[in-house]
Parts: sequence; structure tokens; C-alpha cells
Amino acid sequence: KLVISDAHMGLQKAIQREFIGTAWQRCNVHFKRNIIEKLPKKDTAEIRVMIKRVFEAVTIEDIRKFKDELINKFGTEARFEKALAILDEGFEDTIQYMNFLRISVCTYGVLIPSSGLTKRFVEGKGSFAFFLIPNLLFVWLVPF
Repeated sequence: KLVISDAHMGLQKAIQREFIGTAWQRCNVHFKRNIIEKLPKKDTAEIRVMIKRVFEAVTIEDIRKFKDELINKFGTEARFEKALAILDEGFEDTIQYMNFLRISVCTYGVLIPSSGLTKRFVEGKGSFAFFLIPNLLFVWLVPF
């Protein structure tokens, strides 16, 4: 249902062509790196904390609210203009997973390496396993 990759245009087109009927999401890790790379090197602790808060939110409403708070707080500072432009431009593409997950807040996660396969078990409405296959572009969320 959902394919996650970086924002490379050729990759997006290939995913759209090969995975018909799936949604695409911009990779959260790459997206946050793109934002942080555009921040000034000095005096950015507060905006970094707020960026982290945006992506740690557990509801789509909170993610959007925290993003708006961040933009309102730092949007008038020219030194953050490039970073905030990236945030605004790619934001919706980066939170697509929120349209698929319907689990409550997890209190803990356990990572168990197993022959090249990582499983993360999450407490919530049932249990889910995230299967991260090395060198592939997507993650399966499988209820069990």
C-alpha cells in the first residue's frame, strides 16, 4: 500500500509505474537531513528540537499543528528560510504513513536482529511487525 523512498524524481516515476495502486512517501530520514543541512551551524538548538517534535508526533493533527508552530515561530528569520522552505515543500509527502497506521501510541519497541531481517514489535491495537529488508526501498507493516 505504501512505498517509501527518497525524493529522487526518477525513482518516484519508477515506483509509480511499477507499484500501481500504491501511495508514495518521501523518506523521513532523508527529509530531515535535507532540512537540517540548510540550518545555520550556530544557535539552532531550539529549531532542531522543534523539528524533532514535529516528526515524533503520533497523530496527523499534532504533526500538522507542531509544523505550523515551528513555521510561525521561525518563519520570519531569514537564516532559517531555506530549511523552512524544504520543510514546507516536502511535508505532506513525508507524512503519508499517517494515513495508513491506525495504532495507538506505543510505549516501547524492541528491535531483534534475525538473519538480516529486523523486526520491531509495537504495543498498541494489536501487534505489528515491521520488516526492514536491506537494500530494498520499502517496509511492510504486517499484523499478526
